[in-house]
Amino acid sequence: MRGLPIIAGAFVAACSFTPDMPDAVVADAPAAMGEFVTASVAPVSTAKPEGMWWRLYDDDALNSYVTKALAQNNDLKAAAANLDRVLATLNESRSEYIPSTDVTAGANYERDERPLPTQPANAEELSFSSGFSLSYEIDLFGRVRNSVAAARADARAAQAALYNTRLTIAA
Repeated sequence: MRGLPIIAGAFVAACSFTPDMPDAVVADAPAAMGEFVTASVAPVSTAKPEGMWWRLYDDDALNSYVTKALAQNNDLKAAAANLDRVLATLNESRSEYIPSTDVTAGANYERDERPLPTQPANAEELSFSSGFSLSYEIDLFGRVRNSVAAARADARAAQAALYNTRLTIAA
């Protein structure tokens, strides 16, 4: 019996005692709030900002500061070098789609100063050798395809990092 007041209190607390609002009051709310409710919101653009967005301010000092910062920033140079490195890796990964070849050639000249009984003194010999090999990996299990896809993703990430660095410096 001691728990009855606690159960009754929990039951009452769970009930809602808010009165229903008449439809007339709810319908008049936007008119009463005026411009705050009817104010138009500018559309949001998902497009990338233009490369030189700071020129919108038409300020020569700002233009010179940002241009100088972009030209002399070491982080931007490092990001550009990283992008070049990743693009080279992508080209190397793509080269695995084509057959690889190997061509070798060589020449050998010998002069024997110790004559054998069957050879004349100071015998000379000139020999040539050459070779060619062609190999191609059939991508049955997708190793080449996956390495190219990973290199493409790395290239996109490095390009985004370069863009982000440029945007941060300009901002």
